[in-house]
Amino acid sequence: MSSHFDNKGKETQMATRAEVAKLAGVSEATVSYVLTGKRKISKPVQLRVQKAMDKLGYRPNRMAQALAGGKSRVIALLFPTSARGVAHVDLEYGLGAAQAAQELGYHLVMWPTLDRSVDELIATANSGLLDGVILMEVALNDERVQKLKLAGIPVGLIGRTADEFGDELFADRDFETAAFDAIKYIAGLGHKEIAFLSEKNGTGPVVVAALTRTRDAMKLFAKQVGVRIHNFQSTTEPDEGRKLLAKILKNEPMITAVISLNPGAMVGLLQEANSKGIAVPGRLSLLSMATPESFVSATSPRLTTISPPAFEMGDSAARRLISHLEGSDTEGLPAQLWAGELVVRETTGPYSR
Repeated sequence: MSSHFDNKGKETQMATRAEVAKLAGVSEATVSYVLTGKRKISKPVQLRVQKAMDKLGYRPNRMAQALAGGKSRVIALLFPTSARGVAHVDLEYGLGAAQAAQELGYHLVMWPTLDRSVDELIATANSGLLDGVILMEVALNDERVQKLKLAGIPVGLIGRTADEFGDELFADRDFETAAFDAIKYIAGLGHKEIAFLSEKNGTGPVVVAALTRTRDAMKLFAKQVGVRIHNFQSTTEPDEGRKLLAKILKNEPMITAVISLNPGAMVGLLQEANSKGIAVPGRLSLLSMATPESFVSATSPRLTTISPPAFEMGDSAARRLISHLEGSDTEGLPAQLWAGELVVRETTGPYSR
């Protein structure tokens, strides 16, 4: 027996692998093979070892066991952050990925970074403590993907690069369909002058693929249905949304609807409209393409949304990566693209001027 301390600080005795082997009538190596699966052990022997562990209260060191088997069974979810911290939708991606990882016998480490660097991740993976990485905020030409692949580290994506057929382990949004649904709905209400609000790039020269795909789709579909898009960018702070409303009312009074890919600024814009007595949706209709459904109840009036199913996307990305790590086929896994469902609530209505 070896000593350890329980959660109350009391010293207790813990069984050793040698004691399990003695009670089961096998060698310590056989106990190790039962735990790691590195060699095929007969069912009767496995049962004897399991009974011995149960009787002695043996608790194997899972990290040591994983490393002995050549895998840490740990994956990291890396996402760039900024002064805004972690957005609500980021947490939903993480929760979905974490749940999938747990169900599949893996652990997920949330790995925020300010500068998009993957050097520390590569060093950690090379030390044997990580099996793979999931990236968020993916750019069309994302150097991180190539860098990780060159280092021999399996990469999953929440998002996709321009070379999407080379990114077989991705789960992403169908931004083109989401943009079409948004434009079609708002134009169908009679709005002709529409603001598109996106997030100002805060990571230097990197342009996130989501913005490029949505902006291009907005331009294309607006032309098809005969409406005009006015592009606005801001940081994600609510104060920026408040300033934007004042700018729209002063400089672009013809705008009667806002479609937003910037949830933080959209909340500020809605709050400012409420405080200034500007009717929503009477004067201005608002539709968010990035506000999680779980956050909508915190808005008043409640936002009309085409929200990303972030939990499901995180779940899918983790499952695809882990399936690859386990040497399984990913073809039967859920679809890789989600547009999001239009949910009409209280912030959109017919053009009324």
